[in-house]
Amino acid sequence: MAERMMRQMYIGGSAAPKPVLQPERRERSSRRTHTTLHSRYVRRVNARNFLYTLTVIGVVGVIFAFCVSYLRTRAAMQANEAQIASLQAQLSSLTSENDDEAMKLSADVDYQEIYRVATEELGMTYPTGGQVVEYSAGDSEYVEQYSDVPTSK
Repeated sequence: MAERMMRQMYIGGSAAPKPVLQPERRERSSRRTHTTLHSRYVRRVNARNFLYTLTVIGVVGVIFAFCVSYLRTRAAMQANEAQIASLQAQLSSLTSENDDEAMKLSADVDYQEIYRVATEELGMTYPTGGQVVEYSAGDSEYVEQYSDVPTSK
């Protein structure tokens, strides 16, 4: 038991000093210091692991939020594309119907009847050379009349 309490070191050679006996108290003190240092190290490592875990969870959360946002945007875009395709088909059919109605209306116009009513019933005639007065519109194609048109040039 006394040997247990004392720590001995082996030193080789002929001039070896006698072993120094150290009391048990010092061993406990160094063990306490070692245990205290080890526990501080463990706490420091655990704190770093906790911060690392929080950082990883935060990054994963941000990536998840971006993915959800992307999927929502993509779904909305696909819905808009489907709606655009539907509206384009509707526009195409309405344009076709409009063209058909315009063709029917232009086919129903009887230009001979219009000419007959204008010349016989309303007394209209084509203008002669002196009745046509031309004005230059300048830069625009629009002309406003502020007074009566002169009868002679």
